[in-house]
Amino acid sequence: MRNRVRDLLDRVRQSLFFIPALIVGGCAGLARTLLWVDGSGSLDGLPVLSTTVASARVILSTIAGATITVAAIVFSITALTVQLAASQYSPRILGVLFRDTFQQIVIGITTGTFVYSLFVLAAVRLPSNGVDQSSPSVSTTAGIILAVLAMLLIVGFLNHVLQRIEVGTLIRGIADTTTHEVRRELPEHLEANPETALAVDQLSGEPSLRVRGTTKGWVTSIDNGQLLDAVDDGGVLRVDVEVGDYVHSGTILATVWTLDPPSGLESAIRGAIGTGTNRKIEGNPGFGLRLLSEIALRALSPGINDPATAVDVVTHLEEPLGEVLTRDLPHRVISDRENNRRLFRPDRPDRDDYIRAALQGIRLIAGAQPEVISAIIDLAHNLVSLLPESEAGRGDSLRREVRLLLQHAERELPDDDVKLLRRRAEKHGLVPEPGD
Repeated sequence: MRNRVRDLLDRVRQSLFFIPALIVGGCAGLARTLLWVDGSGSLDGLPVLSTTVASARVILSTIAGATITVAAIVFSITALTVQLAASQYSPRILGVLFRDTFQQIVIGITTGTFVYSLFVLAAVRLPSNGVDQSSPSVSTTAGIILAVLAMLLIVGFLNHVLQRIEVGTLIRGIADTTTHEVRRELPEHLEANPETALAVDQLSGEPSLRVRGTTKGWVTSIDNGQLLDAVDDGGVLRVDVEVGDYVHSGTILATVWTLDPPSGLESAIRGAIGTGTNRKIEGNPGFGLRLLSEIALRALSPGINDPATAVDVVTHLEEPLGEVLTRDLPHRVISDRENNRRLFRPDRPDRDDYIRAALQGIRLIAGAQPEVISAIIDLAHNLVSLLPESEAGRGDSLRREVRLLLQHAERELPDDDVKLLRRRAEKHGLVPEPGD
């Protein structure tokens, strides 16, 4: 259930419809309420503009025409921003761009002001047959306030868009989100799990049940608690997919070893493994690292040739990778409090997986870019220096990436450049010095 709520909230955050629709509905309700206030005639003491029916209709017509034009401009800017970012950085950052609450509020206010004006215009009519129409002063004043607010938001939106697609801001935002997810997924300190070997040994027999998926999509979440609750006492459940995998209808999601599979076990397991049409960083920090790596790869491509952006990416990788190195990895075998039920997740990513996701692609294409190589060497040094001597082995993956990167550079760069880079790595103890 928790995973379903998270997935629903994530879809709402990415939607350009939900929040604007709520604002439009609120503006429609505001119009009905203020029209009732105007009709009641109790306007004493209210700070409103004094208007006639004729002037109110002119003002509201102007507001309606202006705001729908402004709304079209907002839509055009949004589409242009998405297209530019997708072609310049990566198509997979569209989810990041859609999770922009300010953008959704601007769309909602501009379209809501238009709808508000239409509702008030439909209710405010010129007097006829000698019957006077009450002055819609409150409704008109509120329409003017909404119009001024919409115009101010448009100015702020232009400034916001220009800052949001700036490469440093975009990279920093993805890195911060990835760091947050690493801290949420990886515990700061975790006690050893003595039941790991016992649980793995229990997987030798013929399984009682294989649960297959009924839908296709990316695995976005796995609820360990719900999976443990689904199995009866003495049972073991192995999850055969991991967050970030793509599954089809018929893909084996989990395998269960139990004497008596409880009713509803298959549906409970399927409900605990959430899927979606798009990948996301939430719950999957490895995807955030790959997304940063992809931005660097796009920057290093011959068509763009922007090594400074790749260096910026490498610099921002320090914080999330630092959390990966200094935090403990979650257990692959999880049991309930009584150790009667066990859950096995063999494909959970380890530190090597996170390091490769962040640096492997950059390393394979950066062999001819000395400044990028220097940035990776400095990154590896800064990260390794975070580790105490008792945990120095956690930095082996970084040292391996540096060694492979220097080997690649030897085939791409002049000898003098390679010597400088190797000397830099040797200074930080990332590669063995000659004669060691």
